Amino acid sequence: MRIIAGRWRRRVLPVAGTLRPTPDRVRETLFNWLREDVAAARCLDLFAGAGALGFEAASRGAKHVVMVERERGVAVLLESTVRTLGADNVEVVCADALTWRPPAGRAFDIVFLDPPYAGPAPEAALDRLDRLEALAPHCLVYLETDRDTAAVELPPGWRFVRARRSGQVGYHLASRHRPTLTISRRRSDTGRRNSGNPHTEATDGADRHLPWDVRPDHQRSRRPRSSGG
Repeated sequence: MRIIAGRWRRRVLPVAGTLRPTPDRVRETLFNWLREDVAAARCLDLFAGAGALGFEAASRGAKHVVMVERERGVAVLLESTVRTLGADNVEVVCADALTWRPPAGRAFDIVFLDPPYAGPAPEAALDRLDRLEALAPHCLVYLETDRDTAAVELPPGWRFVRARRSGQVGYHLASRHRPTLTISRRRSDTGRRNSGNPHTEATDGADRHLPWDVRPDHQRSRRPRSSGG
């Protein structure tokens, strides 16, 4: 597993056993979405596994990253990687993601939810964190799953602001208060005239399901980079 950018750019990190780190291409897209939101952020990597998302955030300037991992052997390897990197902004907690409770008064700015595909639904973990008041008002939450966006039911008040698919991986960014970011839709989804332009801009963001084009990346036409955060 390779860190893409930041303080430990190109560093190759060990991965325990049969863990499935988030692919480089997906990670690069995710952190392009997050951009400056990562700097000085308090991050939670709730189903840490290989730690790909947590270490990438720490490398890119996150103030503090908490990695929660249930398997003791995997947590020990993460702790070893923390020492190897000298990552004083990373904390590893060996605990079950669905029973762990963050310290009182700690609220996270960015949360990564990438459970095993046969494991708990990431939106269930999001709902629990929300009820525990562990999420800052402006929190951005990343959800990775093998399901399409339409099959992911967010808790009330949350909306998707980004959604893509790469192979079998569906990856999504959700927010409570941030407006929906500019993203391309197929013409059939919008019902608008666009003077021959195959893309129009979606800015309403009212639905918890997105009728956006989440075809695999290789089937999508290129479009200008959006101006969202």
